[in-house]
Amino acid sequence: NGAQISQAEATIRAAGKQTRYEEEAAFVETAWTQLASQRGITTGSVLAVESFVSDPTVGYAGQFDLMYVEEDLTLVLADIKTGRAVYEKDKVQLVAYAAASQHSPDRLEVLRVDPDQQEWEVSDSDSWAEDPQLLWGKFLEARTALGDISELAAQIMDESAAELG
Repeated sequence: NGAQISQAEATIRAAGKQTRYEEEAAFVETAWTQLASQRGITTGSVLAVESFVSDPTVGYAGQFDLMYVEEDLTLVLADIKTGRAVYEKDKVQLVAYAAASQHSPDRLEVLRVDPDQQEWEVSDSDSWAEDPQLLWGKFLEARTALGDISELAAQIMDESAAELG
């Protein structure tokens, strides 16, 4: 929200990093324009932004960044990451979001933007070395290792509901 952005900008200015912030923000804006153009992402093609998904049968929840549809009606579920690389954990997370979604995406994408290196890339499930089903298996193994988290989940849900008012 606006108050958080104002506080963040004030913190950046106080640290003397305003110029770097402005340069990185300009790069991210340019990168997003190029990325959206390459992928055909438009206001009309976006179906959901920052959407919450959950799977109570497995016991997890999360929030993906973007769902859009391509001209050929391919449904794409995407998550935006910043950093130097796309990691397996990013793909595992995206597979879990897809499994919890009420829709069945045709393709998964990690959209990576790195303002430090001034580069961006799209990593999609059609070109991953890892099979999405194997990634799903890794997620289930990790989730199983956590055991019963129902009390923690209830607490988180209560706190979230309180924050939303």
